[in-house]
This record gives sequence, C-alpha cells and structure tokens, in this order.
Amino acid sequence: MSGPPAAVAAVTPLLRDIGRGVHVVGEAHEARVVKLCTNLVLAVLTQALAEALVLGQSHGVRRGALMEFINDSAIGSPFTRYKTDAFVRLDLAPAFTPKGQRKDLRLALRLGAEQEVPMPVSSATEVEFSRLVASGLGVDELGADLDFASLILLAARDAGLVIEPERD
Repeated sequence: MSGPPAAVAAVTPLLRDIGRGVHVVGEAHEARVVKLCTNLVLAVLTQALAEALVLGQSHGVRRGALMEFINDSAIGSPFTRYKTDAFVRLDLAPAFTPKGQRKDLRLALRLGAEQEVPMPVSSATEVEFSRLVASGLGVDELGADLDFASLILLAARDAGLVIEPERD
C-alpha cells in the first residue's frame, strides 16, 4: 500500500488481519505502480508460457508434462502452478480477463513512456493481448470473458494447432 503515514498506520492492523502481509511502498501512488508492474510480469510470463506450451505441443510434448517439468524447475512458481489447469485442461474460468490485463499493460506502458523507460517485451505482449481481444478467442460461446491465460488459444491458432483439454 501507499499513502500518507497516518493513513497507513490506521489501516495496517486491518490489512494484517485480512491479508498475507503488508508492504508499504511509499506515500503517494507507488502502490498503483507496484500493482501495474506485477501485472506486467504476469502478462509477459503468461505470453511466454503460452508460446512455450504451443511449441512443445507442436513437437509432441504434452502440455501437462511440460507444465509439470516447469513447476518442478527453478522457474516454477505459485503462479505457474496456479495456472497449470488453465493451460493444460483449458480451464479458463476468469481470474483476470484479457481486457483487464490489456488495460493494465497499457497503463504500465504509459507510465514507462512518462519516464522514457523502454519496454519492448511489454509492448509486444500488449500487442498479443490486443490480438486476443480482437480475435474473439478471449470470450466463450456466450460472449463471457475467459481468463487471460486464453492467450494459449491465440498462440495455438497462430501455429496452426488445434488444442484440446488434456485429462490425466
């Protein structure tokens, strides 16, 4: 969180009760910047996972096997483990939508532009989210938003692959 010291002190006990931890990052809008930076990393990681899983599948590697390896490797994380079902079983119930993720990417890119911070990977990832939204692959047959991990559907389509949910 960020804000004036008195406000931070007033809400810290409540936040300790309802959250896993409290991180004070400044006295102004720094918490918003932290949120956008974190979502930027999630977006880029999601795009990288989608590409890697489609590449693996194009060479006969099951997505489940690749995610199991990734999750047990040095790059495995709570996020990769949390998103495994989205990528493997195509369980794309939305935790965060492609439109929401694209919005946060655009806000982060705007922050970068304000400070002349080049962000080429983030820019390319924003393009992929825009392509996903425009393609209609980020929504279900009723028009409801899917999870932002639906990037895997776009990566598969671009590779000429049809992907199906994997079961154990």
